[in-house]
Amino acid sequence: MIEHLSGKVFKKLLSHIILDVNGVGYGVEIPTSALVSVPAEGSPLSLWIFTRVKEDVLKLYGFLTLDDKRVFEILLNINGIGPKAALAILSTLPLHYLKAAVERREPEILQTVPGIGKRTAEKILVELQSKIDKFPTFDRAFHQDSSSLGASLDHQFVDLNDKKVQDLSSALENLGFKKKDFLPTLNKIMADHADDNFPDLVRRALAILKPLDKSKSTRDLDQLF
Repeated sequence: MIEHLSGKVFKKLLSHIILDVNGVGYGVEIPTSALVSVPAEGSPLSLWIFTRVKEDVLKLYGFLTLDDKRVFEILLNINGIGPKAALAILSTLPLHYLKAAVERREPEILQTVPGIGKRTAEKILVELQSKIDKFPTFDRAFHQDSSSLGASLDHQFVDLNDKKVQDLSSALENLGFKKKDFLPTLNKIMADHADDNFPDLVRRALAILKPLDKSKSTRDLDQLF
């Protein structure tokens, strides 16, 4: 069973990479969100590996951190969730978002993952409730040296426990938007304009979301302030 590989990046493709380990090229599927942190071809790279053997097919799934691999394994233990869906979840949501979705029982967060509908999201949350204690604590001691991996993506995702984020989320929900629709917008707004006052943050979000009933949204917005 292959648990870990260290070598050089031979080729970066759309959904996987080829890792050259002492002259042997291993095809490794990785979350698409991790591709931006994979260094240039010819550069050294270490990956945590999950090996899946099914009938006569052997596939390798690679992760930049041990935390990612552990959560991937947890997701595979959910009935009906295979490697493709598990990779899609890890490609879309940072681990602290997934954990927050479970703790708060918010399927809308999981519904931001392509291919995950409401019923599947609710099923995942129900099954993960009993596995939440197995989630990593996000201790960076488990992570590889970030200097070899490129910049972390965590800065692209807002802290769901931040009061301003919670207030903005509540305001958008009160205006009729669903969290699964506005969460990517909320990430962008807070990443670029975190220091703006609350009314301006709401207006920026609405400008991106382009509500269908603009008159209603404007009227409700006026009532918020």
